[in-house]
Amino acid sequence: MADDFVTFSGTIPYATDEQRDYLLARLNTASTEHGCAPEGVPVCETIMDDPDRREIWIASDIWADLDALLAVVADYQLRFNLRLETGWSFWTLTWAFTCSKPHVDSFGGGAAYVYKGKIATMNTWEWLLEQHNKRVAEED
Repeated sequence: MADDFVTFSGTIPYATDEQRDYLLARLNTASTEHGCAPEGVPVCETIMDDPDRREIWIASDIWADLDALLAVVADYQLRFNLRLETGWSFWTLTWAFTCSKPHVDSFGGGAAYVYKGKIATMNTWEWLLEQHNKRVAEED
């Protein structure tokens, strides 16, 4: 049997201790409202504060609840005026889906863009299907 993995690494900046505390609390307790993890489970494997750089490092090489992670970032943007405090107005993340033993549909990835609490995402499978549908439509 093959194991599937989600891999990414990124940072979320903060300007104040209140923002840091909010992020750490939310990231370490996933919400079933937005994601697939059980209540109380962190959104990803690695969540570390870097106080010198004033950012939270998030990373995964096994599992993550991407929906919950994106919801935390979107809520964070809405709760705090980050543009004035950090100069930060948007957040992006890319990820890869991999597998321990290759099999059909076991690899892919995606990207997210979060701006003013709104989340836009794409994944490679949807993009490929969209490209196919465009070509088929062009032939008709």
